[in-house]
Amino acid sequence: MTAAAASTKLTVVDVKTKAGGGKHWRIYRGGPRRTGVIYDPALSVEAAPATLPEEFSVSGNFPNPFNPSTTVRINLLSIQFLSAEVYDVTGRSVRRLAARELPAGVHFLTWDGTDGAGIPTSAGIYFLSVRAGDHHRIQKMTLLK
Repeated sequence: MTAAAASTKLTVVDVKTKAGGGKHWRIYRGGPRRTGVIYDPALSVEAAPATLPEEFSVSGNFPNPFNPSTTVRINLLSIQFLSAEVYDVTGRSVRRLAARELPAGVHFLTWDGTDGAGIPTSAGIYFLSVRAGDHHRIQKMTLLK
């Protein structure tokens, strides 16, 4: 089945496979009758925006304060190399959450309160530094035990 939307110049090709056939295909948005396996760890169907973000932004982490994990939402306007790192109050790097190129859109990063070796960190104040292109944001996070 092939369908085209004139307003977006989008063409959709739907290839059906037998259930349980093990075929995966990437889907960013889907209606209630879509079939297939959603296979994109960076962006799920529930998180897919109707349009691309209009500006770069890093949300405050939620929940904050947190225990045991917290999430931050990042909006990218274009494909960019994203670096995200958690620091303690002394400026020591605790854990790198991301260091990779990501496509334009909405992305979520989650920190589970552990350091780079997987050891739980102590309660306290931490800072998330996010860099993407010329943009740099720092978020304050509070870990409670």
